[in-house]
Amino acid sequence: MTATMNADTGRQRTRAALFLAVAMAATVGSALGFQHIGGYIP
Repeated sequence: MTATMNADTGRQRTRAALFLAVAMAATVGSALGFQHIGGYIP
């Protein structure tokens, strides 16, 4: 099997990676904000 990588595939993967990075940062940021604002102590 050969995987061909054209510009469109690379652009799509870059967008997916950026979206996942932003989503993970938002998840972690909201959890830290909840702990900080709510005073949650595990």
